[in-house]
Amino acid sequence: MLDRKRALAIALVGIFLASLSHLEKTGYFAKKECALVARVIDGDTFVLSDGRRVRLLSINAPEKEEYYWAESKAALEKLVSGKEVCLERDVVPVDKYGRLLRYVYANGTFVNLYLVRNGFAKASFVPPNLKYMQAFIEAEAFAIENSLGMWRRKSEYYGCFKITGVKLEGRDEHVTLKNVCNFPIRMLNWLVEDEGKNLVRIRDDIIVPPNGNVTLYSSEPRSMEGGLLHRGKIVYLGNYPLWDNDGDLFVLRDPRNSLVIAERILQSS
Repeated sequence: MLDRKRALAIALVGIFLASLSHLEKTGYFAKKECALVARVIDGDTFVLSDGRRVRLLSINAPEKEEYYWAESKAALEKLVSGKEVCLERDVVPVDKYGRLLRYVYANGTFVNLYLVRNGFAKASFVPPNLKYMQAFIEAEAFAIENSLGMWRRKSEYYGCFKITGVKLEGRDEHVTLKNVCNFPIRMLNWLVEDEGKNLVRIRDDIIVPPNGNVTLYSSEPRSMEGGLLHRGKIVYLGNYPLWDNDGDLFVLRDPRNSLVIAERILQSS
């Protein structure tokens, strides 16, 4: 009887240890550190009481002097300033500047996700830190659809452009738009943004007629074999790739920073 009990006990210990190993591999015991926030730098960065800087994962808040910077910073201050927060790592824990890359929790609120869902920041992803990617994409879509935060101010041209073509790889990277409104639209000094830090102003005095197309190239192709790749107006935004090859956020604003279109783009088939 004793040997049977001992064997049963050993088996149960084995099952318990195997379960612990499985939970660790699946991230159930993801290491979290809690610390006090000393001050907020902007809408996605703050400093801990021991001097370490934390950069919130999967979001990008406006830089100083950019539209909605003050509101974004104030939102993060309200959530974390002077409070204890808990920090969760993803695959890469530190960026090239030495900042901690973390998902942040304060008083039961998933801070990163809250900022995106309420329009204080865009969703932004740097592989391999993609643990909650789908949740952030859905939160961003919710904020845009419900005109929250930085997505609140809609242009008179909102809804006038439909994305009809996308190429995110190669030297002729571009996004093609169609004017679906019944009047011509002038695009001089409009702003093109991505999910990251790229912000480009359209310097060409382009007027897109009703049902007309305009193709925004991130840079001028070195060769255009076979003629122009698209019919309609063409704009060259700069001299370097603008959008991530695996998908990005395309944002177009008028000269008053009012939103014309904000939509996630993927490589067209």
